[in-house]
Amino acid sequence: RQAITNPDRTVRSVKRHMGEKWEIDIDGKAWTPQEVSSQILLKLKRDAEAYLGEAVTDAVALQVARQGIEPAQLFEVRSAVEMAVLDRVMATVDADGAARLRAALDAERTASRADFAVVGHDLHNVLAEVAGNPVSELLTMVLVLLTRLRVATPAGAPDPFPTQHVVDVHRGIVDAVLAGDHDLARHRMRRHLDALVAWVR
Repeated sequence: RQAITNPDRTVRSVKRHMGEKWEIDIDGKAWTPQEVSSQILLKLKRDAEAYLGEAVTDAVALQVARQGIEPAQLFEVRSAVEMAVLDRVMATVDADGAARLRAALDAERTASRADFAVVGHDLHNVLAEVAGNPVSELLTMVLVLLTRLRVATPAGAPDPFPTQHVVDVHRGIVDAVLAGDHDLARHRMRRHLDALVAWVR
């Protein structure tokens, strides 16, 4: 019915494009597969809340592939989760959440090079904690870990994410969140994740 009544805003088989350089134009804005997926999850949440008559704070949607998926596709799942987490943080962040985000940035800034391999991923986990959904927090933690295991630097290539660069990128995301600039926060997070996916093997 949606495809008949609203064809210009209907997307089909978006999950098949996970991990691809694919976008679709809707209302003059380019949407990636993970952004469309995050909107689908938000719509499912609203429908469930309308049906149940109460807030839905914990839900998991899982589709198991019959065959192995490409690492880039796995990473796109992380992107979709993190975009949904970021939306939640933007809607609910308070003084305590802001302090936790700043503390994560401080930990990155003062970490030794050896420690940064671990600490450099903590902001993503802290964002999920601040979002206040234990399931999103668990998914983010697992997906961050899987991404760390999948990042491969070719022999002789420079470090893909120098410490100061990651600190600066993370600071930019947090600054946009705390300034209440939703579009800028999403833009910076999306660029950050798109840069990382190129190194996933």
